[in-house]
Amino acid sequence: MKRCATRQRGFALIIVLWWLALLALLGVRMMADAREDTQRARSLLDAAMLEAAANGAVQQAIYATLDTSGQHWAADGLVHTIRSARALISVRIESEADKINPNTASRELLVALLRAVGAPPATAATVADSIVE
Repeated sequence: MKRCATRQRGFALIIVLWWLALLALLGVRMMADAREDTQRARSLLDAAMLEAAANGAVQQAIYATLDTSGQHWAADGLVHTIRSARALISVRIESEADKINPNTASRELLVALLRAVGAPPATAATVADSIVE
């Protein structure tokens, strides 16, 4: 009888050890999940801060472009640096006045554009007519 009780205590010890191993595994998994969630939240916070800084830089660039004082920014392609509380932002203003909008361009302008990029005259005229339609 004494031998049977010793066996049962050994079996109970093995069950307890297995349960402790299972609980330790669950605890490690929960800590890993919490760490991933914290990193994800930090990443979202950083992205929101950078987006706000970029929006502020765009607004400041618009103001500086419309400014009539000596601080006026021209659309010359120069890089202007703006420092915010948490970021250093580079802004370049370029003019788009020399670009062609195919939706509003005349047929003659489209033909000239297509000829400038190497299209034969007949092909340029046909493609320009298709674009205008």
